[in-house]
Amino acid sequence: LSSSSLSMSRSPSSSSAGSGTDNKTLSSTTTKEKSSLLQIFHIVASKIHNSNPEDKPDHPLTAGTPQEQEEHTAKENYTSSLLEPAYDDRTNWKILDNVSNTRTVPIDNNSSVVSADVTIPSTANYQASSTHDLDEEKEYFFANCFPMYRKRFQFNTHTKFLGTKSKLFINQTISPDCTKFALINEHKWEIYSINPKDNSPQLISCGKSSGEYGPDFNQLTEPTQSPGTAPQSLKKKKKNWSQRFCKLSNEFLIISGSHNILNIHDINQTGKLIYSYASNFPIRCIDIDPRSQIIAYGITGKDRHTGAEQALIVIQQITRNKVTQEPEFPPPITITLPYRDPINTIQLSHDAKYLTCSTALESRFLVISLQKINEPRLIMKSVRSIDTSLESEGITDTKLFPGNPNLMCITSTAFNSSPLVINTKITQINGVRTVAQPSMLIRVDEIGC
Repeated sequence: LSSSSLSMSRSPSSSSAGSGTDNKTLSSTTTKEKSSLLQIFHIVASKIHNSNPEDKPDHPLTAGTPQEQEEHTAKENYTSSLLEPAYDDRTNWKILDNVSNTRTVPIDNNSSVVSADVTIPSTANYQASSTHDLDEEKEYFFANCFPMYRKRFQFNTHTKFLGTKSKLFINQTISPDCTKFALINEHKWEIYSINPKDNSPQLISCGKSSGEYGPDFNQLTEPTQSPGTAPQSLKKKKKNWSQRFCKLSNEFLIISGSHNILNIHDINQTGKLIYSYASNFPIRCIDIDPRSQIIAYGITGKDRHTGAEQALIVIQQITRNKVTQEPEFPPPITITLPYRDPINTIQLSHDAKYLTCSTALESRFLVISLQKINEPRLIMKSVRSIDTSLESEGITDTKLFPGNPNLMCITSTAFNSSPLVINTKITQINGVRTVAQPSMLIRVDEIGC
């Protein structure tokens, strides 16, 4: 501290009163809590700054030159811009050990003395009370820096006792709103609700491949007659069929398996079987849109004349009765692909306007427009020239980005292959017969943290 900034000439009475008050403040602060030199400095600096200049007519700068007065005024303006606003509640201020984060003690401008009852609260108590807030803030910043980061939860769906084996599930799926997930094996299925606050997921419905359903396996209900096919033909195929694939929307669970059977269960009715269909050809993959309006599944058919295999996609719409609001299933729509390669994967876009699929042997990927559901058309097909390193061999999944159909991600099982992000260019199509040619944008070398 320089002498010019602290030198003040006062009357003996005011000087003695001020020194006595300062000694009382420092002694009171020392007795109640040990203060650092930095805290004492801020208390004294705040008192000097907040004192009324009209009460100090003997200040040496008042009698100085105009240049010195201008320099002192500029320094005071700069210092006042750095100070924080005064606080009405004296208990809300905090003192930290960091200079840049230190807050000065609020002093009333009307009084010339500092209250001796001012205490310095402990920083440790404040940090302990805000630990939870800091954790949430760290997680929020981490999620912004790493958008692909998601908090991980791990649950046990079945308790394991001594001498018993844990159940094995052959497939699983999760709902679009991430509130439910389903597990299936050859002859049973289970749906659980996801609640991170609970220690374990809650079973909301379950059932068997025979059509029985209920809230748990001890309260199963026999199925009613299914409207999809004739009862005799369906019963004959359902005797020894096994489940293989499953997809879950916010309202329905669809399961397909051997004997070309497709079942649809209503989650809102405790998993009741509301539709069952037996196809003439094997079902290789299935999907349902998040709004539960369209079901798509790929089959491998045969030409009636030549007997050659043909890749087909079946679109099954789900409508609601205007009176009862019960789901209804109009006749399906069949799409013939220009390739004989069997379909490996199938995915509906988030808005159900586009359908992406890939083939098994030649690893092709396609995009079909469903904006006119009764007139689906091919709008994009893969180009082998963009994949010179054969990174799309063995495609495991294709997915359009939500809200941007120009971007699509492709994953593969090829050795050391990275997920590909391509530009589909489907929004740039002009004309009915035009088919877009995609181009590769990036390879995603690392996913997650």
